[in-house]
Amino acid sequence: MKRIIWANDGTAAADRARPMIGTLVASTGARVTVACVHRDWRIGHRPVLVDDHQPVEQELRERVDGLRADGIEADLVVTTDEGGHPAQLIADLAEEQDADLIVTGNHGKGAVAGLLTGSFTTHLLKVAHRPVLVVPWRPPAGQVST
Repeated sequence: MKRIIWANDGTAAADRARPMIGTLVASTGARVTVACVHRDWRIGHRPVLVDDHQPVEQELRERVDGLRADGIEADLVVTTDEGGHPAQLIADLAEEQDADLIVTGNHGKGAVAGLLTGSFTTHLLKVAHRPVLVVPWRPPAGQVST
């Protein structure tokens, strides 16, 4: 294994994949690309909800620095979704970088919320031509998933 894409949106669910990334790199020596897709909502060509992505990008840079501090070769790729689905953009990046594996965390929204808001993970599993490893979300002991 030479390249792992870590789909990371800066959330706790994505960060739950970090220990698995470390384990995979320790056993394979793979390089890690931390990949994030910013989504700006539009009506036609007009932006409606545009977030300031700077804080997320800074957090992701810190994650890359943490990987490097642990001796892992890592880089960051950030793109903006301009009409495509974020999962498709991650799958395309995996193809471009000839990645051996895509790793992502699961938000654990549940079936109803997933139907209403869509599921990045479900879509990624449908469109990716590379293996996908999903690290499940599990609430802390005693907490119920919402």
